[in-house]
Amino acid sequence: MGANEFLSYLESGRRIGSGLAAHLFMPKAAQEALRITTKINSQYHSPEEIRALMSELTGKPVDKNFRMFPPFYTDFEKNINLGKKVFINSGRGFQD
Repeated sequence: MGANEFLSYLESGRRIGSGLAAHLFMPKAAQEALRITTKINSQYHSPEEIRALMSELTGKPVDKNFRMFPPFYTDFEKNINLGKKVFINSGRGFQD
């Protein structure tokens, strides 16, 4: 199961039961978010690198005017859409 399929499953209103594909997807997605946010938070990145990492994290293109001052925290991030001219200040966490 991928992120889009997981989001569609959630939107359907069905329960996520133990052992189902949606249930098994959640810890994998959390580990991916942890891997990328650790990379974001562990060293300096140019604004271009931050945009690329956030695009990888969200699975969606990030606008060229997006800016962020790490650290940044999240547990999933595939259900967040970043619009144009977005600035995220340091120490923010998104729970989606």
